[in-house]
Amino acid sequence: MEETNKIKVANVINLPTLNIKSQLNMNIDSNTHIKQVLNIETCLMDTQIEPLFNKATIKGKIGIKVVYIDIDNMYNTLSDAINFSESINSENISADCEININNSQFIAEFEHDDNNLKINIDGNIDCFCAINTGINAFNQTNDSLITKKSILQTCNCIQQINKSVNYDFDFKIDSKINKILSCDSKIIIDDSKCYDGYIVITGEIFNTIIYEVENDGFNSIKIANNSTPFKSEIEANLADNECVTDLSAYIDMNKTEIKTDIGDNSTSIAFEYCIIVTGYIYKNINIDVVDDLYSLDNEIEIINASYPICKKLPYFKTNESVDTEITLADELNLDEILSMVNISANVTQYTIKDNSIVVEGVINGNLLYLDENKEIKNLLTQLPYSVNIKQDFNNEICAVHLNVIPTNCKCKIKRGNTLIVDYEICINGNAYERSQINLIENIKYGKVLNYGDIGFQIYLAHPNETKWDLCKRIHISEEQLATFNKENPTTYLGGEKIIVYR
Repeated sequence: MEETNKIKVANVINLPTLNIKSQLNMNIDSNTHIKQVLNIETCLMDTQIEPLFNKATIKGKIGIKVVYIDIDNMYNTLSDAINFSESINSENISADCEININNSQFIAEFEHDDNNLKINIDGNIDCFCAINTGINAFNQTNDSLITKKSILQTCNCIQQINKSVNYDFDFKIDSKINKILSCDSKIIIDDSKCYDGYIVITGEIFNTIIYEVENDGFNSIKIANNSTPFKSEIEANLADNECVTDLSAYIDMNKTEIKTDIGDNSTSIAFEYCIIVTGYIYKNINIDVVDDLYSLDNEIEIINASYPICKKLPYFKTNESVDTEITLADELNLDEILSMVNISANVTQYTIKDNSIVVEGVINGNLLYLDENKEIKNLLTQLPYSVNIKQDFNNEICAVHLNVIPTNCKCKIKRGNTLIVDYEICINGNAYERSQINLIENIKYGKVLNYGDIGFQIYLAHPNETKWDLCKRIHISEEQLATFNKENPTTYLGGEKIIVYR
């Protein structure tokens, strides 16, 4: 008896939270003069996973963007990244697994002088991994074995994606500007479809542009928000039209170029984006597996095993509105609200209840405003949110992979120093259902099988035995004999296999 190829079945498990503490010392050149740091924005990028036995090393970079006002009251940014390498211990991790980043959250604190900006990073990363469990299936290789087979539906992670995509976009502002002070860009993938050798990705890019204009000899700060549809093809040599994807994307601002063409009454801005697409491709497969195996010679032992598997449910996306009010301190002296910039969101926890995913988290923003002296000020805000995403679940959910992206934000003063904030956020991702399958793991010779535990018995006909004699010996009627067996001669030669179901 020969063993066939092992079957790979995904098994999703949650991993311990990874705590990261790092420090970045950013050198400030002689032409950069920081008057006030407004905000520090962080993001996770370029992650790599190295699983080995019961450990996994997670490597990557934390991107950092510092938003500040210089001594000329101009709005500027600095960007850099720090590397990290941390280990996770778990008895479930093997070298044959895929680990996904489920959620990351970082808090940055800073100190600065004329020549140096010291940034302390403190945060955590939540992960889950999909283990490819090996299951043995067997072929029937001689007449003494009877097998019972069925179809197993599962999915394999067949390719990891980490691709750069170039994308061009033009935007027009109906005024002449002096200079662009900052541009904050985000991207969300709405859909991705697999074809033979490539993936078509569609989504949307959101920009917040802060620029300076001159009116009657006075300089003022303006903010423009815009969005553009995004569509691109990326190479994926293992993909075909039966594959599904789990992809996310971010814009590498260090490799993105922004060019301006200033006219008398308008300004054209050309964006040349560098977009990084990361994630995984899964292949849904049907496998013919052995559910059970019976021996005619009563000399083998069947070793069954129960295997945990997960089923990846269809990709979901929902747009939600979050409205809240903030009571500001009286000493802030807000004269004019400019906008909420550097908006980000995270997931602090999710729960599964009544066919809904209850997602809770925090929306972070940086409120820019003018005080009574017409100086730019900022206020860091953190707004909690909770939304319900309706989904139809048939089994227990073992993991959820979520992305949360704020797509719009509007602010206005209601009365006094009460600020009304209206957010729009997009939540997308995948859920994984938990299930169990029972399959044959192995067989061994040398142990008698207990036929009392199975659904049928097998007898051998004696030489010159008639149907009547056979039915009397095994205690069945001739009608039952005809039902269970197609060929029933009047007299047997001897050795014919007779199956009787109990």
